[in-house]
Formats: sequence, structure tokens, C-alpha cells
Amino acid sequence: MQRYVTGFLTLLVFAFTAPAGAIAQNSIDVQDAAGDPSSAGNIVRVDMTNEVVVGAIQFTLRNVSPDIEPTEVRLGGRFLGHNFIISENIFADGDSVRIVIWSATGDSLEAGDGTIADVLYRVGPGATPGNTVALTLNEIVVSDPSGGEAISDGTGSPGIFTIRTTLPSTLSATPDTTNLGDNGLIVVSLDNQDPNRPVNALQFTLADTPNNLDLAGVTAV
Repeated sequence: MQRYVTGFLTLLVFAFTAPAGAIAQNSIDVQDAAGDPSSAGNIVRVDMTNEVVVGAIQFTLRNVSPDIEPTEVRLGGRFLGHNFIISENIFADGDSVRIVIWSATGDSLEAGDGTIADVLYRVGPGATPGNTVALTLNEIVVSDPSGGEAISDGTGSPGIFTIRTTLPSTLSATPDTTNLGDNGLIVVSLDNQDPNRPVNALQFTLADTPNNLDLAGVTAV
């Protein structure tokens, strides 16, 4: 009796676990993004994971809200070193963009994961900070180099675009009083507290009016 029970349990485990290794993990996923009212060039990245070689990609990215609208699409970093073309059809009402990525030379994209498209969005001046817009995928068609289906419609995940308000950055200079002939010190400070907007470079002009001062040197701290 013990032999039959053990054999039955072994068959059950095999029947449930064996197919898992045969299922290819293929999907297209929209990353979350954010932008300020009246801003443009806000990037929404679309990523793809594929365990099979891909020859062409088509999908529609929807944003059913008057707060944002797509303006441009660019090839993602996964296509560096490949010969692919990206084209877009932005719907007249601005709530969707259909994207097609393909190769005129028969190039193919190897298995892997990463960004396949950057979609740039404009945020309207009347958008309310704190509002969110769902970015959903529709009409997904991904084919292998021979034209067969690689990823079926609906295999993907949406993203969220958040309307935010960026804290202002302020540049200020400290006053100084110096005797004639002596050196004075003017300290210029930058106050940028918004974690969403790091500063990578800075340029400004410091002028004295009337022109009674000579510049002795500049030091970054």
C-alpha cells in the first residue's frame, strides 16, 4: 500500500511542476513617471522582457486624461547596436499613441530585458498636482523574425503618470561690507530641496553696480 501512495504523490508533483519551466516569460511593461503642470519632455519608459528572439513590435499606449498628451517617441536603449526603426501615430484627441518598431534590413532583437521605447509627454497648464493618469497597453503584437507570434495581446503591465509640483530652486548672494583697498567675500548659495530635480550644472552672472569692484578670484565649495 505504501508503494502506491508514494507513486501517486510523485506523479502529482511532476504534473504540476513540469510545465513551469516551459513557459516563456515575455511581457511589455510601462514604467511610472511624473511631470509638472505646463512642462514638456517628460519621459515614460516602456520596457520589454523576452525569452525569444523578436523581429517586430507594435502596441498602443493609452492615457485617457486631458492632463497629459504624447508628443514624441524614441527608440529605447535595448536597440543600441541594432538597425531598427520606430514610428508613431498620435491620435487626434491626444489620449493614445500607437508605436511600431521594426527593421527594414531584417535585424532581430535577442532575448533579454530593458527599455524599448521612450515616450515623451506634455503636461497641460490646467493639470492638478496630485492627480494620476493610468498608462495602459493595448493591441500588443510582438513577432519573431519569421512573423510568428512572440508575445500575445494583453501580456503587459500599466504604469502611472503623476502630476507633481516641483519645489523652486533659489540662488542667493550674501551681502558684504569691506574697507577701501581690502578684499571682501560674496558667498553665492543654491537652495534646491526637490529630490525629483537634482542639479548637474550651474551658470550665473554676478555684476556690481556701480562698477567699483575688481574680481580677485572665484572658489567652489
